[in-house]
Amino acid sequence: MTHAPTPFGSRTFAGANALTVILYGGLGAAIFMLPFSMIRAHHYSSIAGGLAFLPLSLILGLGSRLSGSLADRVGKRLPLTIGPLIAGVGFATLALLADGETYVTTFLPGLVIVGVGMTLAVPALTTAVFDSTSDSDSGATSGINNAAARTGGLLATAALGIAFGDDRMAAMSVEVLTSAYTSVMWCAAVASAASAVIAFGTKSKDDSSHGKAR
Repeated sequence: MTHAPTPFGSRTFAGANALTVILYGGLGAAIFMLPFSMIRAHHYSSIAGGLAFLPLSLILGLGSRLSGSLADRVGKRLPLTIGPLIAGVGFATLALLADGETYVTTFLPGLVIVGVGMTLAVPALTTAVFDSTSDSDSGATSGINNAAARTGGLLATAALGIAFGDDRMAAMSVEVLTSAYTSVMWCAAVASAASAVIAFGTKSKDDSSHGKAR
């Protein structure tokens, strides 16, 4: 009789959670820095800075169902590899356009690309995590993966908070702040690429060998 692996004994589960920590770490770092650039360097109001994230939120919200259906058709390896790569292109775009003059030429292209990449990756990642263990372990599986996502974001935010605390941010010139912002976006792009490598090396092509026991 074949038994589905436990969470701690599944290579797919371990790989998916490593991917989660790194991908969400990069995203968390980017989300931490974006408002500083918008408000300090580009003189957005707090409300405008919040509304600037609306395209990202809309793409994530509206595209998740389509992405989930795609993962069902083609397997999870492809979107788990391509999605982070696209997100990495989005972070790189944000870095390259840091000195733009308007929202459309500075933030919108990168946020849209990041949204598309994350929309491809997140539903497939969630499915991969749950499919890597048995139904009886679904509670632990969900809790561990949620903790991995929060840990990635919190570690990135904590590291940046230590490096660029409120007092230091307030004292930074626009040029120094833009340089820091650009560096963080490049780091997020590298983290996304690393996530894609993990996905490619972890997931099997047909994904079926890690299916749940029925």
